[in-house]
Amino acid sequence: MADPRFNSCHLEFPRRQEYRHCRDGLLQARGWLTLAGERLGDVADAEEWPVRPDQVMPGTKYLLVDRQRGCAYPLRTGLNTLGRFLDNDIHFEEIYVSRRHCAFLVHAWGGCDLHDTASRNGTWVNGVRVSRPARLTSGDCVRVCDRQLLFVSEQDCRDECDRYDDHPATAVQ
Repeated sequence: MADPRFNSCHLEFPRRQEYRHCRDGLLQARGWLTLAGERLGDVADAEEWPVRPDQVMPGTKYLLVDRQRGCAYPLRTGLNTLGRFLDNDIHFEEIYVSRRHCAFLVHAWGGCDLHDTASRNGTWVNGVRVSRPARLTSGDCVRVCDRQLLFVSEQDCRDECDRYDDHPATAVQ
């Protein structure tokens, strides 16, 4: 197992088998460019790089916006895990959230898929329970237990902010 975030030793049989099946599908869904983007992201903090990897890699940047809590979670190229374990990329403390609840796979070419990783309470997109990988589009509503998240592209966020900045009601006098 190359990625320690996807260890399944915490699960009992038969759920462990279901989780492993989901995990294997998720790991196989990454293309070579996405794998390269993931690895570049791991070393992107090196100050000696003349160019940051995100400046040369294709792709769209995405955010998960949690309006209830007033925060946003940026998604990077590659795998982004969500769950109760502290080492998830997005950590939720609610007891109804599985330890490894779901994963967002951001492809280097600009798409994003949501994979439920055999969570007990399910993952929902626009009111439909995810039973196999779901392609996300900007504006989709993702529900993890009682947490509502809005999936948006970074560009859509910028466009929305620009639209409000030009609105007369936001003008400073």
